[in-house]
Amino acid sequence: MNFCATVQAFRRHAPPNARLRFYSCEQHPLRRDDLVRALTHSAGEIADAEIEALLAIYPPEISGVHVLPLPLQDRVQLILLYGDALEMLAALPSPPSSPPSSPPSSPSREHENSDDESKISGTNCGPGIDAWFLDGFAPARNPEMWRPELWQEAARLSAPGATFATYTAAGAVRRGLIAAGFEVEKVPGFGHKREMLRGRMKAVQRQRTTPARRLSDEQQPEEESGAQSPAKQAIVVGAGLAGTAAARSLVQRGYEVLLIEREETIASGASGNPLGIAAPAATAAATPLSRLTRAGLYYLRATLAALKNHANITSIETSEQGALLLAHTPELERRFAAFAESALPDPSGGFVRFVSATEAARLSGAQVAHPALFFEDAFCLSPPDLCAALLDAAKQESRLRVLLSTEAIQLQACATGWRLLGVDGELIAEAPVVVLANGPDVLRFEPTAWMPLESVRGQTCALPAGPHLPELKAALCYDGYITPPAKTAGGQGPHFQIGATFEKWNANPAVEPAQNHRLLERLAAVAPDFRAATPDPATLAGRAAFRTASRDRFPLIGPAPDTRRWAEHDRPRADGKSGAPEFHANLPGLFVFTALGSRGLVFAGIGAELLASWITGEAIPIEADLLRELSPDRFLRRAARRAAGARSGRVQKPRNPSPEN
Repeated sequence: MNFCATVQAFRRHAPPNARLRFYSCEQHPLRRDDLVRALTHSAGEIADAEIEALLAIYPPEISGVHVLPLPLQDRVQLILLYGDALEMLAALPSPPSSPPSSPPSSPSREHENSDDESKISGTNCGPGIDAWFLDGFAPARNPEMWRPELWQEAARLSAPGATFATYTAAGAVRRGLIAAGFEVEKVPGFGHKREMLRGRMKAVQRQRTTPARRLSDEQQPEEESGAQSPAKQAIVVGAGLAGTAAARSLVQRGYEVLLIEREETIASGASGNPLGIAAPAATAAATPLSRLTRAGLYYLRATLAALKNHANITSIETSEQGALLLAHTPELERRFAAFAESALPDPSGGFVRFVSATEAARLSGAQVAHPALFFEDAFCLSPPDLCAALLDAAKQESRLRVLLSTEAIQLQACATGWRLLGVDGELIAEAPVVVLANGPDVLRFEPTAWMPLESVRGQTCALPAGPHLPELKAALCYDGYITPPAKTAGGQGPHFQIGATFEKWNANPAVEPAQNHRLLERLAAVAPDFRAATPDPATLAGRAAFRTASRDRFPLIGPAPDTRRWAEHDRPRADGKSGAPEFHANLPGLFVFTALGSRGLVFAGIGAELLASWITGEAIPIEADLLRELSPDRFLRRAARRAAGARSGRVQKPRNPSPEN
């Protein structure tokens, strides 16, 4: 309700170039049905359009951060923090100690509510919280919401001059806020309330909590990596899922963006597969992979709702009947059952449930040989259609230019930022900000040539649907996948899309009939109904493309590290020691967005949001530990820790890569 009311006020009073980001901490989130009843009781106060938009993106009660663009308004985001308020706020990255040297030319607003505990953070005064709406319940009734530690977190996250307001006027609250660095005053209250408190943060250095709860100060979007040029110009290299999502996110923030693609069309690489499945990863424990893919799934669902509200964008066809992850080994069965049990406090709340083979067959419409995880909110989507829709939406802002058939060969630092050169050394373009979203070609540029990336060949094939095959209703995932039948890009159809091989050793760009045969065999092993599919593999239409993956199978999203400064830092001193391993140095204005692997649909949107927040100096709406896992300098940090451990006689085990499925 606070969110809907704030959106209405934002639309009435905010300037056209403002942005609203509204956070809400909810330890006990309302179920969808309860939310409908609560909003219905507020009829007349909240517009029907706001209610419908909120219900369209409302996620299930999964612990963590949910970043949700509002369908009716590109400038508005709702960020739900599901969990204890203190724990969730402590998990967020600290803002920089000072605002960027070149503040954005357009103001940006962010608003946060935490059980009616809200904040607005804007980059016009440096990243951080601009205003808090604090819990109105008396401390005697809700003591957990008035702990001193919570005010310390509020101080850490606040922008200089951040304001607050609360209905309570209790002395303990007033003293706690003053101790945290807020100036507090009593004023007349609303309605029957005689007095209330309001105030603002003193314009002093932000207070910090323990380093374990946040990124180090040096790793924040610092002046050299997060500063903006007043011109607000950026170049994005690569027009696949990562590049088109990044271009749209920057255009939404007022940037003039040039999108460069070496091929004749967008989505020409791995993003060009006819269909993909948007589903989260399933791990027995809450890992960075499972948390990020879950956040990415619901960000994507909200983005699609927003894109479909653009009048000139053709509705994107999706299959909304979920996806089944088949437990085709005993280990997967154990892991999937544990994941379903821990994912939600109550399985009836949606998101995921573990089902028998019989139930999996009923849900999918095909006989299957194994139990499965059923993700109700997973769906199938055409990646090329999504790329086109993202660019169509961005072009409405008249700040996007797309340059196809243009290959960038060199990247050079220059006085204005970075310049890209073509095959014959000719200047393509230059800008203060460059985003490298060109898959493995990130390695062709000298500043990023060190990154541990690899290309993995994946082949898919299209199987014509027919009366001898089941009418598949939900996607099936195993050590491959099959989507419900859909028309192909050429208008033929319907076809099942079957994928995908995983071949690091194969560099052949042509479709191989033997791999089509392998795909059919794997499908028949888990879904016996498809054994009737015995076409000549050589006759099946197929596609081979190369995914980009990192050494640890996690995306690289963030500022490009300055390896020269890292090398100087790690050089042993006369005493045989080197600097602290938690060192961070980034190249000004150069950012990396690659290694999305086989999960581009769920990584691209949320990754673009994080990247754009970092570039513009906004508060980054994700937990600090996930941000560390995504940052490209994580490999340098790990190497520095291993080197420090070797010098001290300690041995560190290398980290195991995250599983691809």
